[in-house]
Amino acid sequence: MDAELLRIGVLLNRSLQLRGAGAPDDDISRVRSACFSLVAGVLEERGRRALAREQLIGASGAAMLASLRDVAELAEDAGALRLANSLLVLGYRELGHDAGARELGRVVAQRARTARKAGDAEAAQALYAIVKDMGVQHDDDELRARAEIGFGNLLWHRGNLPGLEHHATAALEYATRAGALDVVGLAHQSLMIVAAGARMFDKAVMHAWAAYETVMGDETKAAEALLNVAQATLDFGEPGIALRAFVGAFARQLPKRSELPALGGAAVAAARVRELAVLERVIARIDALAQGADLEFDALAARADVALALSSLNDPRVDTWRAHTLAAASAAGFHEIVYRMENLAKEFAPPRHQPASPELLVVLADVENTSNPGELQRAF
Repeated sequence: MDAELLRIGVLLNRSLQLRGAGAPDDDISRVRSACFSLVAGVLEERGRRALAREQLIGASGAAMLASLRDVAELAEDAGALRLANSLLVLGYRELGHDAGARELGRVVAQRARTARKAGDAEAAQALYAIVKDMGVQHDDDELRARAEIGFGNLLWHRGNLPGLEHHATAALEYATRAGALDVVGLAHQSLMIVAAGARMFDKAVMHAWAAYETVMGDETKAAEALLNVAQATLDFGEPGIALRAFVGAFARQLPKRSELPALGGAAVAAARVRELAVLERVIARIDALAQGADLEFDALAARADVALALSSLNDPRVDTWRAHTLAAASAAGFHEIVYRMENLAKEFAPPRHQPASPELLVVLADVENTSNPGELQRAF
């Protein structure tokens, strides 16, 4: 984890210590200024929209806390969940008195998400309950929506898709009423998962696209949302359009952690439309990335996708890819990947093409336009 993020945490803690010890305001102000100058620099360096250093240092508590949430999200995305939680807790204590109920609720919701990712479902449930209570107490539909998203995700990770649908539907209603575009996107993303689980891939595409539209101004989030669009489109039975969306995701600022899943989907799509030159480039990139990957599951899942693609083409290399992936997945206890490798022929059977509604045809045309044919030939 970047030393800069650790340094931000140290400075926040120092500011709290000075305040607790009754230090002069000037001393506290100097430490806080150093902290948020670093926050602004980190966000600017990573392409996050943020206030300029001078503006942030003199900003309201809500604006400063929002910037700190962005930094905590960077730590979270890097897998540094304890650091992310520490930054949120310290920020809450240092700036909470001047931030307002909505911003404080956002911090608590982010802490809940971090707890869920760390495997502490009980803590996440308790934190989301606090967010819900804050939403009720302050009559804030955005906070109600964030709580509903959280409750739904917790149920989804227990395999409860009806529960996810119930909470996501409620979240969409609250978020739409509040004008909370980011939560609207999260709700559509959850409903996409529900639709895909029910094999209603037409609805999955519609929800995935609706989620993508909420983040089009953010190149990183747009790239990740476009991956969901691509996978839903592939599942619907339009591999050519899906491949264009995978290319579009890579043309944006796709995070490193999403590259292997994206390449795996692109391999399957390229095989289905016989884009053999594209497939070879994708395979080479997966092979290179998988060898040094930090996330073993993602690496093996992408290699499984390559085996799937090669199998569909009767390519003799499939035996090597399948055997290696099967052995590694068995050793790691990744039963889903083991099952896929043991059922390659069944796994690759393309989905039955479903009729598209007029609304879906419009969306599919938009999906295809997320990249152009020239980009396809240069991609990967």
